[in-house]
Amino acid sequence: DLNKYMKRNSYLPVNQKEYMDFVTACVERYDGDGIKDMPGLARPVKYWQVGNEPHPKVKDFAEFVKITSMAIKKADPSAKVVIGGALLQEMQNPTIFDNHFLKILEYLKGGYIDVIDFHWGGDASGNYRGYKDIYDHLRRRLSAMGFPPDMPVWITEMSSYSGDPVKLSFQPWDPKPQTESQQASDLIKRYVFGTSIGIKKIFWAWGMVEGFKNNDSYFDHTGLIYDGKFSDDDGYGAKKLAYYSYKLMTGLLD
Repeated sequence: DLNKYMKRNSYLPVNQKEYMDFVTACVERYDGDGIKDMPGLARPVKYWQVGNEPHPKVKDFAEFVKITSMAIKKADPSAKVVIGGALLQEMQNPTIFDNHFLKILEYLKGGYIDVIDFHWGGDASGNYRGYKDIYDHLRRRLSAMGFPPDMPVWITEMSSYSGDPVKLSFQPWDPKPQTESQQASDLIKRYVFGTSIGIKKIFWAWGMVEGFKNNDSYFDHTGLIYDGKFSDDDGYGAKKLAYYSYKLMTGLLD
């Protein structure tokens, strides 16, 4: 029962001390400082993201980020805190973006986070350019909110697809069939464009191999290697053209 652990319609925990103690212990286990580390830890965890996409109808996300960051830094002052990413719908609507995501940043007053995140995806029609205006708007506002103007911005969910995904009832758009070539070309443009305007890191959603909800929808087609399921699939482990494009791109761009 979620209500045992979280306040109703809020991101805040019912027992704040227990929650913060848990976060501190978790970070301590994986920070690689030799104190209470996981046995055999080979690579420490230095980046921690608070939440995924803050929901505009759930309260107190900014305070949740604040207390989580405090607990993280207690265990590892050198750790970097990444705020949960702005929704694609917010990035497409400046009014919603200002009234929700920017309000969260304003509450934090330039503290508690080290990286700002947002999410973006779509098809091969050129929509990768669509976030530049709101990104520039964010950059202009950072100093006024107390953050350094060169604050790192990441996109932890970037995507395009191949195949013919089914449309889900809550989706505002109907994905049209796309070829492997279209996905591969669009992937390159999404990385080069984002890098060119100052995005520091871009992560592909949801990873190298296809599969997410396993219902043949959009995110079941964004991977770079087939998972052997649903429509337009060449079999588990078969690499798409986008895989080879990604490999070549990362070799050239380091």
